[in-house]
Amino acid sequence: MMGLSKVLLAYDGSENSQKALEWLLNFAQQTTVQTIIIKVLEFPVDLDSVMEAGAKSLRKSLMDQLEKVAGTFTEKGLSAKKIVLEGEPASQLIQYAKKEKVDLIICGTRGLGGFESLLLGSVAHKLVTHSPVPVLVIK
Repeated sequence: MMGLSKVLLAYDGSENSQKALEWLLNFAQQTTVQTIIIKVLEFPVDLDSVMEAGAKSLRKSLMDQLEKVAGTFTEKGLSAKKIVLEGEPASQLIQYAKKEKVDLIICGTRGLGGFESLLLGSVAHKLVTHSPVPVLVIK
């Protein structure tokens, strides 16, 4: 994976997302790479004022979670940019990757067993299918 300078981690807090984080931590210790950790808040576009207060609270909670995740990079002498986006996760991640000229998107799979384990998960599948940059899916 030579030539990577900017890597985006799509983080949702799941077990496989945590595995993707651990993989990226190991990778970032071995090479110089700018890390961006993104969590996408999926809400209907037309929030009313009552829901907006809840959305603000949720945004803060997500940013606090990203602060903890970024802290694992700081502990290793690394840094990571933290971003919370809103909208449909895969399209928001792809838009951000294009805009910021990201070299690689890393994400986890869904943590399902049996027949469902054959499925990547809708976000991972959409990223693999539609991303203009390589996608590394960690299981």
